[in-house]
Amino acid sequence: MSRDTYVETVCDADGDVACPNGQMDKITHTGIYGLNTTRETIENFYDLKVNYSFRVNFTSVIDVVNALDGIDLNVEEGEQCDLFWANMKPGLPVGLHHVDGETALAFARERKAYVDGDYQRVRNQQKVLQAIINRAISSSALVNYTSFIDSLQSAFETNMTYDEITDLIKYELQAKPSWKFETYQISGLGDNLMCASMGQGASVQVPDLNTVRIAREKIQAVMDGKSSTEVAEDGSPQYNYYETVPTTDYLEEETVTEEPIYSDQIVQDQETYTPDTEETDNEFTEEPEN
Repeated sequence: MSRDTYVETVCDADGDVACPNGQMDKITHTGIYGLNTTRETIENFYDLKVNYSFRVNFTSVIDVVNALDGIDLNVEEGEQCDLFWANMKPGLPVGLHHVDGETALAFARERKAYVDGDYQRVRNQQKVLQAIINRAISSSALVNYTSFIDSLQSAFETNMTYDEITDLIKYELQAKPSWKFETYQISGLGDNLMCASMGQGASVQVPDLNTVRIAREKIQAVMDGKSSTEVAEDGSPQYNYYETVPTTDYLEEETVTEEPIYSDQIVQDQETYTPDTEETDNEFTEEPEN
């Protein structure tokens, strides 16, 4: 799901930040109003229940990868790049690489090196996440999981309890289940439409509702113990252009800002959630750069 996907905001009823409930915006802007708002917006978008959610920032990715003593990235043809625009350091050629946190983050953020821009960046992010999980379950980090969790407790925000996290790790250590990753990417059309958090137009991705349907069915299949590959990826593109103009009446003067507001001190690196209003080509959209 692209960070610029144009969605209806569903606000956290218990949130303490003014929120444009029912207004249209980029999914990335929902982070301004807290993790619960992002989760509830995604639930509404896919018409599915999201039981658990995690929020990390750029520093979190670096810290987690470094805590695992690096991860392995198998860079395939089309994923290579000569230079990472995120940190202006050498990129990764085709092949298997053991990378540190900074390099893993740069790979996950890269889009300018690719013809299909943000779409490839999403695939890079999926690859990094899979590499982190594979490294975590195969390393000695889980053996001393209490100290491992404690060392990273400020690296992410989640609605999972400490006991739920430790129970999951214990299950992994005892049962040693095999993990299978299945991914799918929704598509859309680039446009410039009103965004409620900004009170003006911005580059967005109007989702292809047919691909949203496919994604929902694939997720449901996995939740039912089946494979997402059983869901046919067919149908014609469908778009719903919203003609309503978002209002800003819900905003007080001091909250009209492009800087995210967080009450939880766990999230220190604000730059992950700063709305990006940079104009982009209509062929693809972007995720937060800073």
